[in-house]
Amino acid sequence: MNLVRKGEINLKVNHIYLEPIHQYAYRRPDCDIPLITGLAEVEPDNEERERLCFEVTYEDGFRDYVPMSEVEEGNYKFVVQ
Repeated sequence: MNLVRKGEINLKVNHIYLEPIHQYAYRRPDCDIPLITGLAEVEPDNEERERLCFEVTYEDGFRDYVPMSEVEEGNYKFVVQ
């Protein structure tokens, strides 16, 4: 997608997806890899401390949160399109 603002240069915007590559990483049935739609600080229900997560949205509209630590450990990889 290209964005053009009056008096500014063209900007090319790429979408970034989060592809699960570890065998236990979450995969939504019948959906492609999710689009990263934000960052959020999430506190799990089991009273663990808050953690920084990628907010991801699947093509069916389902929203989920992937801990940044899971990406750092190599369970997911970034795909730029």
